[in-house]
Amino acid sequence: MSNLSNLHLRLNLESLNSTTEEIYLNLGRSFPELFKELDLGFQESAKLVSRVAGDSEASETGDGRVVVADAVAEAKEVVGEVSLFFSSQEERDKLFLESVGRGTDSLTSLQGRIAGIRDDSVDMQMISLNAMIAAREAGKEGLGFAAIAEELGSISTRAAAHTKEVSSRGEKALGVLHALQEKLVRIRRFEETFYGEFQRKLDSGFQACNSGLNRMTDLLEGIIDEAKRIKKPLYRIMEEVQLQDIIKQSVMHVIVSLKEIDIDFETDSCDRYLDEMSFIEEISDLCVDVLDDIDAKIAGSLAVFKENLADLRHVMRNVEEERATFLRLVVDDGITEQSQDSLDQLFSHSAMVLQELVDDIQRCTEDKRTIKEDGTLLIEELTALELTIQESLEVVKHFFYVKVLSGVEIATQTALSGHGRTIQQMARLTGRMDEDMRESLDMLNVATRQTIRTLNTSSGEIAHETAVVEHMTDRIRESHERLTFSKNSLFELLQSFSVYSDRFAILLNDTESDLGRLSGTSQSIATIKERFRQLQMQARAKKEKRLREIGVESWNIGSDRLKKLIDQFTIYSHKKTAGTIGGFEVGTEGSHEGELTLF
Repeated sequence: MSNLSNLHLRLNLESLNSTTEEIYLNLGRSFPELFKELDLGFQESAKLVSRVAGDSEASETGDGRVVVADAVAEAKEVVGEVSLFFSSQEERDKLFLESVGRGTDSLTSLQGRIAGIRDDSVDMQMISLNAMIAAREAGKEGLGFAAIAEELGSISTRAAAHTKEVSSRGEKALGVLHALQEKLVRIRRFEETFYGEFQRKLDSGFQACNSGLNRMTDLLEGIIDEAKRIKKPLYRIMEEVQLQDIIKQSVMHVIVSLKEIDIDFETDSCDRYLDEMSFIEEISDLCVDVLDDIDAKIAGSLAVFKENLADLRHVMRNVEEERATFLRLVVDDGITEQSQDSLDQLFSHSAMVLQELVDDIQRCTEDKRTIKEDGTLLIEELTALELTIQESLEVVKHFFYVKVLSGVEIATQTALSGHGRTIQQMARLTGRMDEDMRESLDMLNVATRQTIRTLNTSSGEIAHETAVVEHMTDRIRESHERLTFSKNSLFELLQSFSVYSDRFAILLNDTESDLGRLSGTSQSIATIKERFRQLQMQARAKKEKRLREIGVESWNIGSDRLKKLIDQFTIYSHKKTAGTIGGFEVGTEGSHEGELTLF
């Protein structure tokens, strides 16, 4: 092997040194970045946990999104205010309903009296018919009574028509009152439902949302805790990277040794020639042993790297599987039986309950808004009924005149003397109709005044209540929209959630690529070792040839040169190897294997 080959070998060693140094330095630079990205991922994940958990300090983010827990709490607060407001109106609505109920009872009773008046008017028509018959039977003496009977029939017909109209008006007014009463009962039922079942359903929905959020928080924290396990294999790999200093020193030991030998050494001194060839043999053994040590260290590092990278990838796969499971629990995919327990479903249920509340409140408000219109219509009907009764009362007054005229005629006409009973019946019916009419009118006056007072009072309160409820409805609608928006925003974040960033994955892939390059150094080391063995065989052959020429069987050299060489070594194990090869003891100077020094 020529000195040119020696130079080529030195270049291979320097290439090995620069390659391993580049790889290890790349790894050394990558790991701080890996840990930085990892910590950033943990910080972002912690912020996400805070948002899901409803941490007040994290309730607002730079993009204006709101924590869902805050939206739930706000919606619950608004609904609570609505509940208190309706509760404060409960007693008034109850009194209003009772007042309308009393009005309904009064009108129902009035209808009974009107029915009696209608029956009396029919009876009066029968009396007028009997009077007509009696007048005909009296002949000429009955002519005056016939005229009176005819007038009685006309008045009876008019009275019957008026009482029919009164009855119709009463039924119409009663129908309006019944409709108003049904509307108030519907409002009352809504209020009672809201205070009871609806409120419980809403509270249950909000509680389910909060429980879902707590569950999501626990799952997120579990994923993050699992993700943090990745640090241990990363630390172990990073520790192994620090072997580069020892590898560099070891390669430099080989290079230093290589500089000391010259396979083409020429001299006139046989002893010096044999010493040089023997020295080359020993140096070759030393360099191969050092290269074996370098190869073993790199192989050991690779084993540690592969093992910990496998652990690292295993942790990452577990985290990704847990993340996928987490997302299935967050978003309703409509596939699994657990879909109804997903956070999406829980929030959708609460949002649906809120929307139902808005719809019911709007119906209730619309009913209350039309109460004034119904009241106005009722007063109009009661007024018309009162006017009709007054007109009927005027008709009944004519019966009194007819009764007087009939009594005079019967008293003066002998032929009619047997019909005094007719006069009595007429007087009795006339008095009863007059009394019923007047009492009905009084009852109606009382009912009308009471209805007007109740409606006037309620109309003002309802107008105020409607304005308040509309404002609260707007707030509930805003809470519903806020809840939906916040849920959608949070779900968008959750679906893109990953503890490990894209840059972390890129850095990790680059690290694995460097480790792959490191495994290729083993072949380079094997090639260099083979060249040292060839160098050793060449030196041995030259030495043995010279020994045969001078007739000597063996040759021993002193250890001073080797001792001087290893004084440049910085690793104790390499010095000890040289001592073993050279047959001498070495001191403890130099770093022990595993210690790091700067060469």
